[in-house]
Amino acid sequence: MADITWFRRTLRVHAVIVFSVLIAACGGGEDEASSGGTGEVGVVIGSNTPPPPADSDNNTGGQSTVVGVINETPITITGTVIDGPVTDAIITIRDANDAFVATTRSDSRAHYRADIPANSIFPLTLTATGGTNIVNNAPPSFTLISAITSPDISTANLNPYSTLIVNTARRKSGGLTPANLASASESILTIFNAGLNTDLMPNPITTPVTDINAASVIKSSEAIAETIRRNQRVLEGVIVDASADTIINSLSADMTDGTLDGVGVAGSDPRVSSVSSITFGQVLIESISNGLEINDELASDSLSNAVSVTFPTSVQDIEELPITMGALSNIRTAVAAAALVAPSIAMADLESATNGLNAGSLPSEAVTVLPAESGTIMNEALNQINGSDGNVMNLINALIGTAYAADAPAEGLVLLNITAVDASSHDADRERIPENAIDGNLDSKWTALSMPQWFTADLGATQSVSHLRMKINVNNNGANASYAIDVSRDNTSWTNVLTNVKPVAVSGWVSAELPAVTARYVRIRLNSSNASDYTNLYELELYGQVLPANIASVSASDYDAERARAPSLATDGNLTSKWTALSLPQWLMVDLGTVQSISGINMKVYIADAGRNANYSVDVSSDRSTWATVIANSSIDTTTGWAQASFIPVSGRYVRLRLDSTNTSDYVNLSEIMVYAQAAQNPASSPTDEDISNVLLTLTWQPNVGSVQGYKVFFGPTPESVSTEISDITNTLSTSFNPAIPAIAYDSWYTLRLLPGDNVCFRVRAYNADGLSNWSLPICGTITEAAG
Repeated sequence: MADITWFRRTLRVHAVIVFSVLIAACGGGEDEASSGGTGEVGVVIGSNTPPPPADSDNNTGGQSTVVGVINETPITITGTVIDGPVTDAIITIRDANDAFVATTRSDSRAHYRADIPANSIFPLTLTATGGTNIVNNAPPSFTLISAITSPDISTANLNPYSTLIVNTARRKSGGLTPANLASASESILTIFNAGLNTDLMPNPITTPVTDINAASVIKSSEAIAETIRRNQRVLEGVIVDASADTIINSLSADMTDGTLDGVGVAGSDPRVSSVSSITFGQVLIESISNGLEINDELASDSLSNAVSVTFPTSVQDIEELPITMGALSNIRTAVAAAALVAPSIAMADLESATNGLNAGSLPSEAVTVLPAESGTIMNEALNQINGSDGNVMNLINALIGTAYAADAPAEGLVLLNITAVDASSHDADRERIPENAIDGNLDSKWTALSMPQWFTADLGATQSVSHLRMKINVNNNGANASYAIDVSRDNTSWTNVLTNVKPVAVSGWVSAELPAVTARYVRIRLNSSNASDYTNLYELELYGQVLPANIASVSASDYDAERARAPSLATDGNLTSKWTALSLPQWLMVDLGTVQSISGINMKVYIADAGRNANYSVDVSSDRSTWATVIANSSIDTTTGWAQASFIPVSGRYVRLRLDSTNTSDYVNLSEIMVYAQAAQNPASSPTDEDISNVLLTLTWQPNVGSVQGYKVFFGPTPESVSTEISDITNTLSTSFNPAIPAIAYDSWYTLRLLPGDNVCFRVRAYNADGLSNWSLPICGTITEAAG
């Protein structure tokens, strides 16, 4: 039925709407956006004006001094210094032997640049001292630290995250190694996530700070810095040295085992960890509602100003940042700890309010949910800690390290699509059917009027399942009830993974970590010592890893027939066989057999000259007629032999890989391709066939003069909200895009998920080696019904 439905949709005639965009580019000057966070001066594309000299007032890179004779081309390192943004900070770089390498300063936009000798001994350590934090107009509260483990890394940001990560990594066995940095980063970004959007900023050290992620980085970094400052105030008189650097060092020593539990290597202090758990929550509660106080003064205006000064074309302001699941989980942990120390009606109300918040909510929504005196309520717990005996500390430490995963699935897990449900019974009189538990509506529910009962979810295909979350109510708050979870591949043979768990739902939501299992069906068995107990299941969510889909067939534009390197060899599971095509462009298409929700590809591919001249695009279709481009003109990076890419899930049956090159004689060897997909989402939460009108939107603009390497295309529902990047078109890597007549087409539904009546706006930015141009003027339109 799904195939027929999608086929009917694509039979409609596609109305063509042309949006014309002119990129403003002329006259010299500095690109107000950071050049990708590199610290370079960006020249507006189309201008022939060269960058200002290194010692001019506009030099965003600062001056660097290098000691010693450079025998080879120096290595350039750039980055951003953020406590809040720190201007005029002195950055000192030392090598693996702690020998001085170079020094530089951060500029008026908190960027820096340093040239270091190519023969420097790695890893390098960077420290930032002095300067002025734009947010509070004071020097940073502690020494900011970062590190570079390889000459191939050109970005090294200095911020509270990098400081905790590097300090933690070098206390681990082996010291400052890439593996230790990666391990430390993972744990710090979980336990000290202060609202950082890790999709936009996956690595606080090496990911450039840009106008896309600047607001998230600045706000969350200042929240951590304020946490350290408050720790100082609480711990003065409790520990001998309550300096900010001492607190940072203690937290880092504790975090060597990946948890904030007061137990780590030498230098960890459980008192510091306990206090930090509560002050961090207090700061985050203020931060998510844009009420963060720094040194007892409201800082929302200062934070917004810091973003506008350092990243004038930032796509988000502070009040536009949604609440992240990482921050929300840490808030709930902190409030639970505070409730243990200072129980009160006010604290119970605060705990209920934080449990009622949802990830993705805006600060304005948090203000309406949280009690007005949230910070004062948390102060009661801090007052209890300050000067308290060891019993209070032990009480908190017993909670720390156990509550972080209580509400949220682990980072990296995705919400799996549930395609169908079934149950042992339901309340038919009130039509409280099983499907109500997966319709995305918390006002509807599945109800069963007695015990025991069971509820089964079908994922449509076998997936890796590791987390369950459900909003459930069993009468008497589940005091007499329990639940068990079973999994199955065939709905016949079942394996029990959880048994006799109490469904206590303080916030209405129950979460359960499952042992990593592969299954298609997940069954919840509910029981009670009181057989007349009823249950209401409002919503069920399953999380896990999307697995490669089964490929029904494969075809290609051409292949090396003499050596029998047919397309099917790219999907046979054998890495020693391959599909080969002896020229470019070419395409290879896989058929999944059914319409599925497709979210990524992984391929082992080799293109002549290591793919330096090549690029690839990925299209998805339900009928092999109408195609949606999900990856456009992406460069080939096959360092490991594997090239992987993910994208916003899109429904389709066919996936087409297009390979192109500026050198048409390039050949391609594709040893294996995998498509990551899951069964299409349950129909109850998808638009009906009658709701959808797939309109072709063609975007055109006038080409820029001067040196242009490519264009980035963004869209959003209003001119002010255009921030989602949908294409990065590199001129020199495509024979299908004509830079002289720039144009690109998008399917309104299949690519952009827009319905009739939806408004859409586009903006374009050109770029070259100097950075991004200013934004084009937005161009907007409304999706209409396609002609029948």
